[in-house]
Amino acid sequence: MIRRRLRFRTPQAVLRSLRLATQYGPLTSEAMAIEKALGQVLAQDITSTLDIPHFVRPWVDGYATKARWTRRASSMGPVTLRLAGRLFPEDYPKSSELGDREAFYVTCGAPVPKGADCVIKAEDARSVGSEIRVLKEAKVGEGLSRPGEDVRRGSLVLKRGQVLRAQDLGLIVALGKREVTVFRKPKLAILSVGDELVDPDHFGPDRIVNNYAYVISAATSESGGTPVLLGIAPDDPDSIAAKLSEGVQLADAVATIGGCSVGAKDFVPDAIARLGEVIAHGVKIRPGHVAGVGVVRGKPVFMLPGHISSCTMAFYVFVVPTLARLAGIGPSKILPSARAELSVAIDKAATHTFLRLRLKERRGRLLAEPIHGGTNILSSLSRANGFVLVPPGTSMRKGQAINVTLFGKLEHASFDYSKSSRDC
Repeated sequence: MIRRRLRFRTPQAVLRSLRLATQYGPLTSEAMAIEKALGQVLAQDITSTLDIPHFVRPWVDGYATKARWTRRASSMGPVTLRLAGRLFPEDYPKSSELGDREAFYVTCGAPVPKGADCVIKAEDARSVGSEIRVLKEAKVGEGLSRPGEDVRRGSLVLKRGQVLRAQDLGLIVALGKREVTVFRKPKLAILSVGDELVDPDHFGPDRIVNNYAYVISAATSESGGTPVLLGIAPDDPDSIAAKLSEGVQLADAVATIGGCSVGAKDFVPDAIARLGEVIAHGVKIRPGHVAGVGVVRGKPVFMLPGHISSCTMAFYVFVVPTLARLAGIGPSKILPSARAELSVAIDKAATHTFLRLRLKERRGRLLAEPIHGGTNILSSLSRANGFVLVPPGTSMRKGQAINVTLFGKLEHASFDYSKSSRDC
């Protein structure tokens, strides 16, 4: 086997080299039923083909009439109008017309009788037999929604590249659509490497279980991708190469865990080189400087180090931006962020630092506390909510406001809140 020396490059240079080598972009689009489209990335602009609402309708329950007939109405001097009928949403497009000094009872969304120019709120009138007593003067247009007031025909409703939320889906359905065109979610094949690893079914106190694969799998789902677990490959270049071939066939990108340093049994770079090309091996970052990327059959292959802190660093710094690009979206729209104050000062370092942070709320302020511990200590990562990538030669003072990239949407639920906050 060819043993390679690490050539350390900046994280930005590694990503740039990967983009140039693969020229990857958004995946193919597909039509998807609305009920399955939550969280998908919109693949095309949506322009309205109709006005919403498409007819004049009340947005309150009350009485449709002419505003001039309610002039000077008050609780002390109510104005009397004849109740001519009742209209409900299911009556559309039924046509009714106001007679002199008449009103129709209407509910929200019902058709409005011809001649009506306002709706008196139900609480501003009293019904007495076949009449109503108006207790408050109404204005023209009051209580009514006009055609196109919500959405105008021909207007741009949603833009390509938006992540579809619940309210977006409701808007799409209001336009009469049952399907929407979205980018296909990128699939990430995950391969753990190591003779020492066992799957969870063979767990034992004297065995090393393949738990990091489940961290990366869940993080992939949180980052808008679809994980494909390839299992475990032994420290054998042929076995690793075979699994890599399977991964690039099943998925849009592959991430290996472990076996990527320069030790006697670190065969992942060799397996990638056999099938394709190693683009970068060695990163100017701590932890995780032995991480790397390659290309096999035009697809990105990420070498995540075997220690959990280094492994997650490589995932969030290299894999997440790639998943975002494949999904047709910017990385900042995949992972949420929070503004917080540093609880301690951070000294300068000679290289990039992947700083894990625990967020705590104290007296209405959100504090970011650095999490320290060995790179192979999973519990230290479990205490963290997110990270900040500190450039080389950069120091930060205590109390400095920073943007913390959260590990996922669930992190808000695990912030360390003070007792006073919990009691609110």
